[in-house]
Formats: sequence, structure tokens, C-alpha cells
Amino acid sequence: NVDRSLKQNAFSITNNTTFVVGGHSLKVGGLWNRNSAIDGFGIGVNYRGLYQFSGTSTQYGGSGNSFVDFLLGNVTNRARDHFTARGPLEGHSDDFALFAQDDWRVSNDLTVFLGLRYELVGMWREKSDLIANFTVDDGGHHVVPNAEVASKLPPGLQDLGRTLIAGQSGYPDTLVNSDKNNFSPRVGFAWRIGGDDKTVVRGGFGLFHPTVAVQGVRDLLATNEFRYYQDYRGGGLANAFSAGTPFVDPAAFGNQGIDPNLQAPDVYQYNLTLEREIGGNMGVRVSYIGSTMRKLLTDSDYNILKPSTEFYDPNDSSYYTRLPFYPYGTYMDIVENKGEGQLHALQLQLTRRWRSGLAFDVAYTYA
Repeated sequence: NVDRSLKQNAFSITNNTTFVVGGHSLKVGGLWNRNSAIDGFGIGVNYRGLYQFSGTSTQYGGSGNSFVDFLLGNVTNRARDHFTARGPLEGHSDDFALFAQDDWRVSNDLTVFLGLRYELVGMWREKSDLIANFTVDDGGHHVVPNAEVASKLPPGLQDLGRTLIAGQSGYPDTLVNSDKNNFSPRVGFAWRIGGDDKTVVRGGFGLFHPTVAVQGVRDLLATNEFRYYQDYRGGGLANAFSAGTPFVDPAAFGNQGIDPNLQAPDVYQYNLTLEREIGGNMGVRVSYIGSTMRKLLTDSDYNILKPSTEFYDPNDSSYYTRLPFYPYGTYMDIVENKGEGQLHALQLQLTRRWRSGLAFDVAYTYA
């Protein structure tokens, strides 16, 4: 039932300039990009009226069988509605990039490639400021841009009195700091061995920063912290919401958070290739390809119990006292830079150029 109506616009200004000086082919450029959106996902309401038939309770006239209760119209567990204090996401982000590149022909047999790129990915700026973050510091706190936004948080969350105002707690209004150190150097070469065209060695290295998806950040900051559910019990099927007793679970709110110093991952890519022409219009290529990944994004639930044989019911708030971050409930997902990865690969390739009606390309990769 989520109204995922989506309207997105992007406006870009870019400029690239190329000039040649001797053996150098130089290119410099820059980019500014503004992304704006109105996204119904920010409402975050998953249902508009929900009936639950447990079949396990006779408190409200249940039969002991959930399907029989459904047929009889006995809402033996509860009716539930979803609420939120916010509407669609509406805002923008600004991205900037600069680069310089030099393709340097050192000699007839050797060409060197040099480059450097700088990127600044702007954080999402919500027009209404209706965003919230969560930090596990000091037992856990929600963080909002201002007091007006704090007044729109779920009732149970407001009752805790643990909400922080961004400007008074060292957070920016966007609740996540911009990552300003994304320099990406690149270097490579192509070398013809022996001064002929039969043997070529190529190699390269580059540092890349995959963009932290602004859409993912904005969705996390705008959805779960503002929505909550209210239960109605004892009203029956026909009058569940009008005659049922309303009850708001004090832990019925979201605890998702993003590290305020979240950074774009570092991906180091490197390769070395030997190419050799072997006659008969055929050539072989042997390549090593490697990649080292640091600061990858992870999503971890902090408020979970250690393995135990003691019974625990995650749907019963009375059990929450055993959680590491009580009085917060379950689903305390925090996005951080804690992931790592490594890739090593060997590629073998045999190619025959088209001749006499025959061409083929055979490749094998071991990684």
C-alpha cells in the first residue's frame, strides 16, 4: 500500500578540454550535477488496516484455531494500523567532480597513462528537514535536525527523552557528513617489446570510489524513524478500529542509523597483461587482474541477543529488557564501513582474426 510515486530530475553542467603538447595528450574537466526528487517511499506506510487471527487466545472469544476465528470474524489477536508524521521525500543533492589526465607517448614503443580525479558526493537535503538518524553512542540516541522534527517522532520514541538535536550534538543538518577525501589516482602503460608489433605488455593501477547511493541514504533517514503502528484489541471484525481498545507499543518505532562519518568505499584495481601474436592470424593474451576492496558498506543489527537456550519472544515488548540497547526494540540496523574484499584472477585468451571464413575467441578465467 506504499504510495511509491516518484518524480526525479537531474541537471548537469560539465566541461572537458583537450590539448596536445609534444608527446603529451592532456585532458582536464569538471562536473556539477544536481539530483532532485519527490519520492512517495518516504511515507513508509506498509498497510492501511491489518487484522490478525492468532487462534491461540480465547480472551476475545477465540476458538483456538486461527482459520476458524477468521471465518467467525473473531479478531482474536489484534487489528493494526500504520501511522507516519511525514509525507513523500522531497529534496536534492549536489555532486562535484574534477579530473586531469595525461596520455604521454614517451617513445614509439612506450606510452604512459596518468590521471587524477576528485569527487564530492553531496548528502541529501530534505526540504522539510523531516529526517532522523540513530547512533549507538551512550546507549543509543535518535538525532534530528531541529526540535520541530523531534515533535513528529513516534509517541514511544518521544517518551524516552533521548532524542538529540543535530546542531547541539556535532551533527550537520543532513545528519551525515560529506566525504571530502575521494582522490582517485590512475596510472598505466603500454609497451611494445623489441620494437615490433608482436609482443605487447600492458599494465595499470587505479583507485576508485563507488558512489554511496544517495537514494539509499535518504530512504534510511526518512522512513523507519517516523512510522509506528497502533493496535486495536477487543472490537471484533466489524468494529475492530472503532470499538477496539487502542494500544501503542512503546517500542513501536524504527532504530535504523547511518554512521555520520560514512565514506565511499576504496576499490584498488590493478592488472598486468602480456599479448603475443603467434602466427596464423592468432594471438594469445595472459592477464593477471586484482582488486582490493576496503571500507565496504555493511548493515548490522546491533540490538540482538547472544545465542542462548532461554526463550525469547521478539513480538513481546516485555522481553526487550534483555536486549543490549534496552529500552529500544529490535531491528537496530546500522550502516557502516566495515566490509573488506579481495580478488585475484588469471585470464587466458586465444583469438583468431577473421580469415578464410573462420574466426574464434576462446577464454578461460580462474579466480
